[in-house]
Amino acid sequence: MIPPTAKSRRSPRDALMDIKAVGKFLSTLPEDDDHPYRTGPWRPQTTEWDADDLAAVEGEIPRDLDGIYLRNTENPLHPALKVYHPFDGDGMLHLVGFRDGKAFYRNRFIRTDGFLAENDVGAPLWPGLAEPVSLAKRTDGWGARGRMKDASSTDVIVHCGTALTSFYQCGDLYRIDPHSRDARQRNLERPAPARNGSGRFAFWHLTVCRPDCTGGG
Repeated sequence: MIPPTAKSRRSPRDALMDIKAVGKFLSTLPEDDDHPYRTGPWRPQTTEWDADDLAAVEGEIPRDLDGIYLRNTENPLHPALKVYHPFDGDGMLHLVGFRDGKAFYRNRFIRTDGFLAENDVGAPLWPGLAEPVSLAKRTDGWGARGRMKDASSTDVIVHCGTALTSFYQCGDLYRIDPHSRDARQRNLERPAPARNGSGRFAFWHLTVCRPDCTGGG
């Protein structure tokens, strides 16, 4: 992880918004990347942001709107070993929260074991969906066919106040606690799969009074 060089960013339109870069990761994608699934609206994001007091484009945010919206996405940091597929990107969770007529935004990479391993070496280690498993640089891995990276980038659900992310190719479940205000817990650096029952994923710094995002049965 690269320490962010700019702590905040403002423009006349968002003069009342508080926007901070809280983390940045090294990307080995080419600067002149022209892959259709890594350009334009598909361009990967390498920075993690905290943005508070978001400006409403039109109208006002209802004061009784109280909760969060979560979205899981693929966001690659490294090129494919051979053939890139849009499902191969690293998981990044996006959050928009609402409380007292205000909105805030957070985005974070899901720190899976595969994500951390590739981040340590600065290169891809496992083949993607459109590549043969024989290309794998390691003998371990995840997925229904094995030797794939678990990006935990497919789904996100909320159960009993905890968000669970998952991978379409039979990966581990990862737990994110969107209620936590502690962004410095050890699990931020070394998360564990939820199925192991060890630790919590706490990397959201949301609001003094937590929004209501309890769900499930």
